[in-house]
Amino acid sequence: MDYDTKDFIEAQLGSYHAFYTLMRSRANLGYLRTDNESWQRLTPYIILGRYKSDEFGGCHRLNRALFTDADRTAMSAVMNEEEFLSFFEKNIQPRIKKSYWSSLEGTSGLAPGFPLPEPHLICAKCGGTWEINTCHDIDAEGDFEEIDLSSFAGRTLFWVQAKLEARTDALRRFGHPITVRNPQWSDPRAADDEYADPEELGWREVTLDHVVQPGDKTSMFRYRFYHGPCFRQLSIDRSGERATEYAEDFKQILEETGFEDVQVIRTALPEHLRRWFATDLDEGESIDELAEAFMYYRVQTRQGSFGVAYAAYPMLDLEGSGVSLHELEPELAAEAPPDFPPITGLSGPEQLLKLWQLLVKNQSKK
Repeated sequence: MDYDTKDFIEAQLGSYHAFYTLMRSRANLGYLRTDNESWQRLTPYIILGRYKSDEFGGCHRLNRALFTDADRTAMSAVMNEEEFLSFFEKNIQPRIKKSYWSSLEGTSGLAPGFPLPEPHLICAKCGGTWEINTCHDIDAEGDFEEIDLSSFAGRTLFWVQAKLEARTDALRRFGHPITVRNPQWSDPRAADDEYADPEELGWREVTLDHVVQPGDKTSMFRYRFYHGPCFRQLSIDRSGERATEYAEDFKQILEETGFEDVQVIRTALPEHLRRWFATDLDEGESIDELAEAFMYYRVQTRQGSFGVAYAAYPMLDLEGSGVSLHELEPELAAEAPPDFPPITGLSGPEQLLKLWQLLVKNQSKK
């Protein structure tokens, strides 16, 4: 079969469109073959040093963090599993000290279980398209989109689906089952009932044959794809927006507590916290990556200075404040090891008020 030979696969690697068609065709063949176990499975191949197409046609991305451009250049365009394993054990494993199974990144975050966007879709950030040499560095995010179907009134959902699939900004899919809401189907008495049945609120299960009525609304899965660099920049931008929101919210909380002349300034995770967190890293984690996950702020007030770090939960950092952990949280300080930094979980207004009082007390001693 053409889709299962090296020569045919290599001939499809001249463009992203041809490559996508190849991988999708292998996936479709694989899914059909699994219906009959007597059929011969596909031959697994590693393609372009970027993707694996397995025996069922499943598409898996190779771990981007493990393979360099030099590695991909050194690899044949199409390799069977034995050839790839030999290359991995000789060239990759000595460097990364990890097993062959770590070579696959899978499809995490990519939709829907197939890590290649359809060729007509564009990057949701820059509007660009996909190239054969960079298609491994693609990210996606999925969410739900509420859609007012009124503009499609008189059309079937089958027609609507085709129309939406033609859009270039995102991949959209109806859920299973398909549900549509229309105010004319709702029971007014259920409007304020938090335990009301969905049908009483106007929701109905329908099929693709449903003819859209004025007022119909639905919710669809939406997947937006990004070039890797675009997605990383988007993450930085969003982190900055969140950091600004956190700073503004925390400033307001401090002012309501009684702090004056408050400035909340984002800065790098300080060295005393880097040293402490570095003692508890899991295998493969780096302190630099962990530090990037923190949003750390230095807080300047008329009463004094301290730090606050946001990660899984917010933490107060008393370093440089003149207030000891024993003064603020005596029970925690009594149980903490000798090298424990002066940090504690940020628990609420009462704790902040106590910190304010201790800072004012220290000022009065000067």
